[in-house]
Amino acid sequence: MNRCVLVALADLHSGHKLGLCNPDTILWGEDQAGEPVADYPNLSHFQEYTWEYAQLLTHQAAAFADGDPITIIHNGDLTHGSRYGEGLSYNTVDDQTQIGYHNLEPWFSLPNVIAGRLVLGTAVHTFDGSSEAIITRHLRAQFPDCDIRTISHSLLTVGGVSFDIAHHGPSPGSKNWTTGNPLRSYLQDLILCELHAKRTPPRVVLRAHYHQWIPHEMASRWFQGETYSTVGVLLPSMCGLTAHGRQATKSTHMLTLGCVCFEIIDGELARIKPLVRHLDLRTKERIGDG
Repeated sequence: MNRCVLVALADLHSGHKLGLCNPDTILWGEDQAGEPVADYPNLSHFQEYTWEYAQLLTHQAAAFADGDPITIIHNGDLTHGSRYGEGLSYNTVDDQTQIGYHNLEPWFSLPNVIAGRLVLGTAVHTFDGSSEAIITRHLRAQFPDCDIRTISHSLLTVGGVSFDIAHHGPSPGSKNWTTGNPLRSYLQDLILCELHAKRTPPRVVLRAHYHQWIPHEMASRWFQGETYSTVGVLLPSMCGLTAHGRQATKSTHMLTLGCVCFEIIDGELARIKPLVRHLDLRTKERIGDG
């Protein structure tokens, strides 16, 4: 049996006070004599929570892989950028990429990780794409035997299963009862476009950006005697809900953190295992209960 695992995570927004932050990140500065000194980030309470959860995710994904080869995907917005200053902890390329590198370092330290892809995210969050490129160079230097690249939109085949991977894609849906509808329509259109171009549709489509996890949706088409099925997943983030996020989501109170694992056995997609945690962000209050 040939088995491997792809682990996909997204939207760490390193550098923001609600973004993921490894407390062991070294941020270089100068002392009063101009000498270089190592400094470490001060984590917010939310960052302490998410970093503890990130460590658990690493262990859970490693247990799921059970020693089989792992490919790591980070699907965009690894840093937060400097355009939106609200909530920034660190606003320089150097500081944010240092945090981003140290956020991913535990994943690539797993002994059975053989490859990694860092997907370009939103330009305003990644210093026009330089964040992923810089972090890729750091990871390559630290893990020279691992196949690590930066890509903008990839058709990646892992263990015989094709993954169409890009940061931007359909929205989750504007209402609870329409959740997943935009993704299903997106998949149907993609399948038809590929078949009309005489190409085989990808088995899996991975998108992110909206910081909302959508359990996998599927679209299928019968074409010239064969059924083509594509699975689509919108990945959760590892970032809190910013003021802009509250506005963009019309004040959603639910946040999902985590990653998604894809099990591939003998060239077939065998299982999709979300490793996620749901948070209710509302302040719970009671007044006048006597």
